Amino acid sequence: MGGTVFMDVELSTQGLSSIRNVTIAVYGRSYSTGSSGSFSWQTFDGTGASPYGSMANSAPYQWYRADATAAFTPGNGGILLRIRPEGPSNHLVVNRVEICFDAS
Repeated sequence: MGGTVFMDVELSTQGLSSIRNVTIAVYGRSYSTGSSGSFSWQTFDGTGASPYGSMANSAPYQWYRADATAAFTPGNGGILLRIRPEGPSNHLVVNRVEICFDAS
């Protein structure tokens, strides 16, 4: 992912009355061999980002996670989550994404 390329994920928290924690985890690395990368996300309820430059620029792929709790509310049946690459490279190789909820 890079430039104007991003990932959109549709999901729902319908049926959840409480969200204690949400983690977004990306399995991959920076596409640039000369600089590291990071990722950001946004929903209609909030935004956030992994630490700047936290994704390595070398193999092998690794899991990189960040707390996205503030971007989600319980009982929302129409969440659109956008994940995009950030600096310093602004380009990522993404193999997998996991969104984990600790909720009831």
